[in-house]
Amino acid sequence: MKSAIITSCIVLSLISGHAYAQSKAGADIAPSSKRTAAVELAGRLAKISSAETLLVPDGLRNPFDPTAEAKSELKAGHPGSDKELLALLAEQLHPTGVMGRDESLVLLLKGQKGVKLNDKLTLSFDGAIYDVEVVAIDRNNFSLRYNQAEITRPIKTGKNP
Repeated sequence: MKSAIITSCIVLSLISGHAYAQSKAGADIAPSSKRTAAVELAGRLAKISSAETLLVPDGLRNPFDPTAEAKSELKAGHPGSDKELLALLAEQLHPTGVMGRDESLVLLLKGQKGVKLNDKLTLSFDGAIYDVEVVAIDRNNFSLRYNQAEITRPIKTGKNP
């Protein structure tokens, strides 16, 4: 007798829970009259003007114009080789120190997690993204590689001697 009562209580709770969930889900959807106004507003906001009518400040590219890159002039400081590009990319990194033992040093970068040996960093220059590899870390310097070019930079901790 007790098992029949327990079983019926379980069945009733499952049925009432299912009915409650269905009534709650139905309440989340607005009536069609309210949805129509929102859909019309979204349609007006989603209209994109053509690439020619967008005004882009000098020095920036229009991301909606596929020919914008061909029209833009190269900046005076545009790198001529991978080594020059790597030097410009390395300027974006601001190491704050190192952590760990000599075998497994981690380079600490401002605003990022620690970077281990052979980790790849994603850096950007002039709108393009480059993957740069960390090839050496010691207590005072770190080295980066892009394609075949390598560069070594000091770790400036910002402490006064």
